[in-house]
Amino acid sequence: MELTEIRASTTGRWLIRTIAGAVHLLDVPPDGRARWATATAPETASGAPARPVVHELIAWASYDVLTGVREGISLGESLLFITEPLTPDGTATAAISAPVLSISPLPPQADLVGARPTA
Repeated sequence: MELTEIRASTTGRWLIRTIAGAVHLLDVPPDGRARWATATAPETASGAPARPVVHELIAWASYDVLTGVREGISLGESLLFITEPLTPDGTATAAISAPVLSISPLPPQADLVGARPTA
């Protein structure tokens, strides 16, 4: 079942694909401590697929160059992720994707499969 949006107050797990071909996993548990991983990680130097890195999120939203940032994630708008950990000087890291092509709900799971936490 494909979705058209993920509301900011919703909990769950989703597979999000962008028009550029990237695949993202978003996990928002009931405690609200959202996590994000890119499922299409690049290969390692040995040619083996790299495991995706899990990022703790400070905030997540949609971004559109004409309308700006808004709560939730919607088809056709870019993903905006603000991640932990902050840099030593307290600066947050932001990631902006290509526009979202599809949003698919995933079943509950204990952890993001094959992913490793950020250091």
